[in-house]
Amino acid sequence: GFIDSSTTDGIINLTLEKDKLWRNLNKSYKPLINGIKKDANFEIMLFDKTCADYDIHESYRKLHKKCSGRSTRLKSTFDRQYEMILQDNALLIGLKYDKKFIGFNYFFHNNKTAIYASGADDPNFEGSKIPIYHPILWTAIEYYHDNKYQSLELSQPCGYNEINGF
Repeated sequence: GFIDSSTTDGIINLTLEKDKLWRNLNKSYKPLINGIKKDANFEIMLFDKTCADYDIHESYRKLHKKCSGRSTRLKSTFDRQYEMILQDNALLIGLKYDKKFIGFNYFFHNNKTAIYASGADDPNFEGSKIPIYHPILWTAIEYYHDNKYQSLELSQPCGYNEINGF
């Protein structure tokens, strides 16, 4: 009667030098990330306790609903996530295209460990060649590395397998 509900998590070792982290990325991800960073039509924005913005956090909540096709949880849980940013326990990163947000990733962090917790992307860009999550995740890696975090978990904490790249 045992039901195996374990998962495999990706854990990025952020104690490595940043150039080593970059070299460890899947080769096909690098031009996708560089292309977004070099294209003036895109902007990657970080929202931590120093620059939290409730209206932008609401954009994340609304995009999450649009992406899911429904409200998956109460607005109060998103408000709690915003409070966590203000308390320096979370980070929100958004990707804009032509001045409009098309993707967000939300991260929890504590004791020098960060955990990728939630993502939302605009379904209008499904099937497009815009790699919404790759540049956001690399930006998170850079942010947490620069802030001396030790690891970034790319899924909920159940199993622990150290990986390189995404």
